[in-house]
Amino acid sequence: MAALVATLALPPVGLAAAPPDLGTAADYAIVANTTITNTGVSVIDGNLALVGPSVTGLAGVVTGRSDIGNAAAARAEADVLGAHHDATGAGPATDLSGVDLGGMTLSPGIYHFGSSAALHGTLTLDGGGASNATFIFQIGSTLTTGTGARVRLINGADGCAVFWAVGSSATIGTASSLQGNLMALVSITMTTGATIGVGGGRNGGRAFAQNGAITLDTNVIIAPTGPCNAPAPTPKPTAVPTAVPTARPTAAPTPAPTAAPTVRPSAGATAAPTPRPTPTPGAVVPGSTPVATPIPSASGSPASPPAASAVASPSQLVAPGTVSSPPPTDPRRAEPFDIPVGMDGTVTFAGGGIGIIGPFVVPGFLAAASGFLIILLMLAQALGALAWLPVVRRRVGSFGIGSKQ
Repeated sequence: MAALVATLALPPVGLAAAPPDLGTAADYAIVANTTITNTGVSVIDGNLALVGPSVTGLAGVVTGRSDIGNAAAARAEADVLGAHHDATGAGPATDLSGVDLGGMTLSPGIYHFGSSAALHGTLTLDGGGASNATFIFQIGSTLTTGTGARVRLINGADGCAVFWAVGSSATIGTASSLQGNLMALVSITMTTGATIGVGGGRNGGRAFAQNGAITLDTNVIIAPTGPCNAPAPTPKPTAVPTAVPTARPTAAPTPAPTAAPTVRPSAGATAAPTPRPTPTPGAVVPGSTPVATPIPSASGSPASPPAASAVASPSQLVAPGTVSSPPPTDPRRAEPFDIPVGMDGTVTFAGGGIGIIGPFVVPGFLAAASGFLIILLMLAQALGALAWLPVVRRRVGSFGIGSKQ
């Protein structure tokens, strides 16, 4: 029982069938026997065939050619009848009598309805990727679709391989969307906004009324484009070879600057000391300008005194102690310059040179004389001290200090 219930719960699976042969009718979007009438703005995208002469309201409706009352129309009607017989005679079929097609998903096959068939909602036809997947619906009497009913084609199902073989008449409800070849032995009525074959892609459909009329009311019928073909295989992604990355040229490393070797003095070699400039000795005439003595800079080298040709005058002094003349280029010479009265100390030359202003220098001969006199005075003091020594001794002895003579 469990296996039986599970089997009944599965969706119906039709048996494989060959598609009916439409013959010349495959070249038309609509074929009728007696009349074709239209109300509103309808579109028939394809050719039209009508055996009888009665056509109403079709001006500007058909996009293709119209075969009316001629041999081509009669031949198309006969081919529709042959295709209908092929469809109803195919088997074996899956019986769906009394089952509404709405909400069902069907695989390719033959489905039989003993009397009428109804579609409310959406019917999905799944081609399963098969080649020329064929769907045949054998309906004993009438086919009716509800408002907004829809047939959906998926997985390679083609509208050109779907056949509705209706025993009497078909009525397509308002705003319904049907796919496939609708073949009714008597008549077809399409209510307002109903369509056949709309949706694009593999969708497509036709309306054939073999013995009766077709009535339109603002409808659209689009015939399938070309014969049914096997669905195009799904392209498999081609493996793209991975490109081997090309080694990028490595930039040559920039050589690091090599430090110049430090030359160390060899043993026994003593670096000569840098001579410090000293003022040139010599007698200075009284009233002449004193010589500036150079002072060593922070690096140990003497500061440059002013150049010999650059002698500053009082008008050239920028500020007290500052001379605007450039520093001398020869550190071995110190040149005189004029110093205002009362100025003493350090002066800065324009350009960075530094000098010291000292007291006036005593002439050399006066210094020598003064030294000689000092020596004489020291000798005289020494002699005088010796002369007073006996007196001192007597005085000391009178006070009882030491032994008496």
